[in-house]
Amino acid sequence: MQGNVNDHSAELQARFDEVDTTVLFEPMGFNNDPVYILPPTFRALPLGTPTWSIAGTINTISAKDLCLHASHRDVRFPLHLAILEGDLSVVKAMTEVRPELLSKDAMGCAIRSGHMHLVEYFVRLGLANRPPTNEDTTTYDCERSRDDPPEAWLDSAAVKNNLPLLQYLHQHEIGDATTLAMDAAIRHGNLDMVRFLHDQRTEGCTEYAWDDAVSSGHVDVLKFLFAHRTEGCSEGVLAGADFAAHPGLLTILLDQDNEPTIDAAYNVAVAGKLDLLQLLLTTRGEKGSLASWTDVAAQGHLHVLKWLANVHGKPGDLESSVPVASLDLVAYLHQVGNDLRHVAPQSLPVAEFLLQHGIDVFSNDQINAVVKAGHLDIVQFVQEKSPMSGVSKDAMDIAAGEGWFAIVKYLHTHRSEGCTTQALDDAAANGHLDVVQFLTDHRTEGCTTEALDMAATNGHLEIVQWLHHHTTAGCTKRAVTSAASNDHVEVVDFLARHRSEGGSKHVYSSPLAKANLTMVQCLHAYWPSMPVRIPDFELQEDSAVERRHATVFYWLLQQKAKLDVGRVLALAARFGHVDVVHYIMAERMATAHMVNKAVEVALNHNTVNVLQCIWTMGKEWVDTSARLRQGRLMVTEIEWACEFKGPYKALRDSLESEFDADELLEPVENEVDDDDDRASDQDMSDDDDDE
Repeated sequence: MQGNVNDHSAELQARFDEVDTTVLFEPMGFNNDPVYILPPTFRALPLGTPTWSIAGTINTISAKDLCLHASHRDVRFPLHLAILEGDLSVVKAMTEVRPELLSKDAMGCAIRSGHMHLVEYFVRLGLANRPPTNEDTTTYDCERSRDDPPEAWLDSAAVKNNLPLLQYLHQHEIGDATTLAMDAAIRHGNLDMVRFLHDQRTEGCTEYAWDDAVSSGHVDVLKFLFAHRTEGCSEGVLAGADFAAHPGLLTILLDQDNEPTIDAAYNVAVAGKLDLLQLLLTTRGEKGSLASWTDVAAQGHLHVLKWLANVHGKPGDLESSVPVASLDLVAYLHQVGNDLRHVAPQSLPVAEFLLQHGIDVFSNDQINAVVKAGHLDIVQFVQEKSPMSGVSKDAMDIAAGEGWFAIVKYLHTHRSEGCTTQALDDAAANGHLDVVQFLTDHRTEGCTTEALDMAATNGHLEIVQWLHHHTTAGCTKRAVTSAASNDHVEVVDFLARHRSEGGSKHVYSSPLAKANLTMVQCLHAYWPSMPVRIPDFELQEDSAVERRHATVFYWLLQQKAKLDVGRVLALAARFGHVDVVHYIMAERMATAHMVNKAVEVALNHNTVNVLQCIWTMGKEWVDTSARLRQGRLMVTEIEWACEFKGPYKALRDSLESEFDADELLEPVENEVDDDDDRASDQDMSDDDDDE
């Protein structure tokens, strides 16, 4: 084994260093599981390692997948990451060097990762039968405290859809199972696993798993369940089943379930599945409902309409507008006496049929449906054959918004209704430059500020430029703010150079959340005195840990931008941005209160590198009393932490080299906010309104 250790000595050292220098930890929150955060510079992990990607560059690994503590960074991380990667040689070497890292949680991690070779290795070590240790108990307590106990080991194998591993665990009597095991097997559609668990185990499953089998269309699994088990489906499962996608599903459910089938009939009717309708009629006497008539017609299912009329002895009624492109369909609707005023023609033959069969004047709704679909030929037909039809301003508004330039021009030339400002507003928002130019050149309705605002929001630079030079409505602060939010730098640049509205007080929020340095630089160049409001960073949504956030904050600090230094320091402490912390401390930009807050944040998030930086840099200028308080904060956290808290020994040595150990252990008194900090907060609120 010693040779194995020597072969991996450099790699082992690097893996242990990862915990201290590159890997960040985000504890569990109200809506998120705890995760370990791997920066973009982290080494490549083997394909298949369960990671979640943030912004395409950062990977996170769930502490639950690693079978580690939920509330703090766990010193066992290097070993459990090697287990997650499936690297047996590294696992062997690491446990030789640091045997205290090996716990029953290592077996759980191997099982959860689906690595049979590691499970077999740990079984040979006798790990499965080892009595629980403090670390195992603590892990269980951490999970149990959030009403989320660790998965039973057989459950983990089933969730991974790993039947050989599940069978191995069962045969060697390793671990337990719950109903989650068979539930997972059913959800995967793994009939062999379902059969094995049914034959060899007694935990069973839940009715929700049956529902999953229905929604996923696992017909073979359902057949087995109905034949051998009794849990059954929950009420209402027929109504939500996709029988069109899984035809065999209806047959088996009808054989076993006495639930009402009217909703199922509606679904298959709208899907056009005549064979399934016939099956419902044959097995249950279910005719469906004529209430589906309008929706079936809207889908163009003529054969289903005929079937419904036949089994009910009468046709249904059209209750709302129905788009119809088929001549056969409109002819049938006319034949059975449906009101053709509800037919929105989607082809010229249908429009001609309507005119020939009593529709002398087309309604406003019919015309609008034609225009929205872009049927210029029908618009021309209506104008020539039925000029008194109900054309309104809506027609040109709709055509402009949809970008149907030819229809806009035709309506302008041949009709007198005109349009509203909505036409230009929508055309600008949707990027239809040709329509925008035509409307501004040939019509007088104009637009509202919505036109320029939305063109800027959607990044339509040419339209923004055109509207600025050819209209007078202008824009609001939303134009710059939304353009900045959507990363349209060229639009922001144009608006800043040519207009005076500026952005709202939240203009920096999205660029900061996305760490868009180019946009931040653009905003600061034009509005250097505007306060920089820092948004709330949510790890899963905004990837605030990405290294380029540090670059953005570092740049803003260098520019002496008007921002809340205390908030920046706290964020840097939270996410381990040592260079930002170093700059703030070196430039003495923070008050002692801000530094104390940053210490608390760093302690909560286990960014030891930040704590070391704060302690080292503060030696030059933080007064002794404030420094002692910071030291006490750190020591208090270290004292109360679990034995697997993390690499705090070097930090504590630094603290005790400056202060007596007994002094550091004295209680920390509550602190009153500094006036400077309150003034900083006030600065952030003294800003203009959004509009």
